[in-house]
Amino acid sequence: MTNEIILNRCFGDPLPRAKHLTVEFEDEYSFAAGTAVLESMILIAEYEKTVMRIPVTTTIPTAEGKHPTFIHITDLCHVPNMHQPTEELIELGFAVVTVHVGGEAMNNIPRGKRGTISVWASMASLALDYVCSLDSTDKERIAVIGHEQYGTAALLCAARDDRVKFAICNGSGMHINKRVSIRTIMPTLFSDGESTSDTLIREILPRRVMLGTSESDPFASPTDTRTLIKEVFGDVTLEECCGVMCARTDKLHYHCRSGGGYLSRRDWKLYAEYILNT
Repeated sequence: MTNEIILNRCFGDPLPRAKHLTVEFEDEYSFAAGTAVLESMILIAEYEKTVMRIPVTTTIPTAEGKHPTFIHITDLCHVPNMHQPTEELIELGFAVVTVHVGGEAMNNIPRGKRGTISVWASMASLALDYVCSLDSTDKERIAVIGHEQYGTAALLCAARDDRVKFAICNGSGMHINKRVSIRTIMPTLFSDGESTSDTLIREILPRRVMLGTSESDPFASPTDTRTLIKEVFGDVTLEECCGVMCARTDKLHYHCRSGGGYLSRRDWKLYAEYILNT
């Protein structure tokens, strides 16, 4: 059985290809003292029997040249927010595209056998269609990122869409933790079949995989994540990097920081540094 079939059984099918994808622009602002333009929009995906409307916020540097880009899958409505340090990322040269997958975005989903994570992953791919149409996008440095279940969606998006060059799951142990299973907590995120995280990651390789955990997160186990890393990548060495224990190879970034489980500025900085130096 191929990895694609296994993933589809676990998460459900991806959304069908939209017949038309258009953009409805809403508001535009100068951001970060004029170093970027923040724009809110609706991606309108037309299918045979329904139309989806996906809210997206883009923050694009005004500096000339190609910009590495984060596509952030989240249910948070406002930009910037405590889970997305947009101004700091702009200073590092990144564009940031926020896909707001809650609320309105979950209306009018085409019928089919799929869990919510599969829908989120497909929404990120629709945002990627728009991102890749921009001349300012560095297409060799496109990253999809999310925290916990949204991080699983980021991995699934990358597994299905090879335009994603860096797949980032923060709070990564929640998907693989055998004591507190995300499948048990939120079963609607999945379809019927079983899958393992190593299948998801192997489908992304040889592109880059980035995983982050924290010492005090009750849902995301650093131990389970390290076991997964050893299974897929073999033995890797943890070394101190910016005060955090990290393992870095040409295909993997992993870190475990102190504190609780959320997508912190320290996490973003570590991911950004790896992308810029790869």
